[in-house]
Amino acid sequence: MNIRTKIQIASLLWLSTLVLISLAQTPASSAPAQVMVLGTYHFGNPGQDLHDMKADNVLTPKKQAELADVAARLARFKPTKIAVEPLPNAPI
Repeated sequence: MNIRTKIQIASLLWLSTLVLISLAQTPASSAPAQVMVLGTYHFGNPGQDLHDMKADNVLTPKKQAELADVAARLARFKPTKIAVEPLPNAPI
């Protein structure tokens, strides 16, 4: 085997290795992530917000039913990550 053939074989092996490495690094295409954003007002507003609003009592049967509906919809969505705004100095 002459030197030219050896170089061609080595080049082919090197190129094959690079192709395999690049294919191993390419993630499989997946469906786009679904994101749900849910925002609420501060239910326990102590009157310290810039805009203080009059809110209905969340303990009424109507509001409890609405909150149960929101909770059921969240459960159906099956979130994998949830971010919350904790109270100041509250343990997390």
